[in-house]
Amino acid sequence: MRKINVKNFALIIAMVLLCFLTACGCGNDGTITYSNAENSLKETQLNSLINRTQTTLKNNGVSDEEVNTRINVIRTTFNATNTKEVLTTALENVNGINNIEEEVNNIYGLIVEDVKITAVNLLTKFYNLEDLKTHSKELVSKVVQETEIAIASATLIEANADSSKVITETSNLYQIIANHALNINTAKTQYSPIRWYSVKEDGFFSMIFNNFLVFPIGWLLQAISGLFGGYYIIGLLIVTILIRTLMTPVYNSTNNMSLKMQLMQPDLQKLEAKYANKNDQESQQAKQMEQMRIYKKYKMGFGGCFSMLLQFPVFMGVYQAVSRIQLTDGTVCNSPNWIEGLKTTFLGVDLFKTRGEAWSGQFWGVMIILVLVVGTQLVQQFLTQRVQKATYAKSQENIPEYRRQAMQQNQTNGSMKFMMYFMIVMMGIFVFQSAAGLGIYWLIGNFYSLAQMYFNYKNSDKKLARLKKKLGIEEK
Repeated sequence: MRKINVKNFALIIAMVLLCFLTACGCGNDGTITYSNAENSLKETQLNSLINRTQTTLKNNGVSDEEVNTRINVIRTTFNATNTKEVLTTALENVNGINNIEEEVNNIYGLIVEDVKITAVNLLTKFYNLEDLKTHSKELVSKVVQETEIAIASATLIEANADSSKVITETSNLYQIIANHALNINTAKTQYSPIRWYSVKEDGFFSMIFNNFLVFPIGWLLQAISGLFGGYYIIGLLIVTILIRTLMTPVYNSTNNMSLKMQLMQPDLQKLEAKYANKNDQESQQAKQMEQMRIYKKYKMGFGGCFSMLLQFPVFMGVYQAVSRIQLTDGTVCNSPNWIEGLKTTFLGVDLFKTRGEAWSGQFWGVMIILVLVVGTQLVQQFLTQRVQKATYAKSQENIPEYRRQAMQQNQTNGSMKFMMYFMIVMMGIFVFQSAAGLGIYWLIGNFYSLAQMYFNYKNSDKKLARLKKKLGIEEK
């Protein structure tokens, strides 16, 4: 049985505990959840079914005793998905009804209209409009308008909605309200204060990313800023260094993968030479098997690639935390008050605000930050390529020149360069459109990465020796 990595296990436990400890409970904001709305729709649907069936039966001369009997059957068999079936049973053998199917469809249509009224009344109960900021009001109002249009065209009332995802093509009132709940929740989460979603709320499981990443990062920002006189720039500096340091294993994993590729080159070149003129299927299969053994020897797997993907949720967590912390003033959605006493201006730039009006001081400050972020990112990419070329050249010292050139051509991949520069452009766009604090976070992070790169390059020989010892490769 494979031994458990105690360090990794302890790190995971520590991170989970940190998330729980930093996630102070924020109370419910007084709005309803989809479960509440679903119960309201069911209640209206049942009451409408009973009332309209009762009226129809009495209008067609059915005795009071028989009416009560049939209504009791409705109560015991109704489950919010079988309205037409229950209604058909209730109207059977009534002398005044010649076409039961037509009568059922007519009554069903009236029930749908009754439930629509309840659905419309529910729309504003998923939020408190008075507590929302201007931009959130606009987003929420748009969602309400879109939902009202969907309700107007609804024709079904079946409580079999999927409340975990938005279904665009639907005529079911229950699913329309479920969509509304999800859309409102998204608007309130992405464009609202940072808060903790409790287990009692429908949003807990859909807000795990918010609860266990955005919330702790936001809490650290305000807590550390508070420890240093409320200076938000210091909070950003320390949190950036802390996050980048915690992400060091990810960076080291990528760096180790490069070193392993360096160590693998002689074996891979021997393999290429061995099968240089053997293109038959059997030889190619044997080559693949030997290549897999080389990868296994140097412990090359998908771990390095997977670790790089871990950077994306961290980036999104920081992005949301920096974007939403300025809204966390204790007045919206019953959020905690994290901005009281924070000093958010740095060298004339308000880190809580975006670029502002064109040619203003805030605008030029953000533009300078943008240039510095893009510039340091370009420098980082340039140095990364230089280091990779130097490392590659070192690994090719004992390989013939003609093979070395071929390998270099394969490495210079146009699509990879395009993606690299595309990401830099996207980073610049994010800085241009977001709060200035996000640009400062990236700028600090870029300087940290440059220092990290320099340190790793200076210690690459030592790391290579340790890696050889770890892999059991003898020095030649």
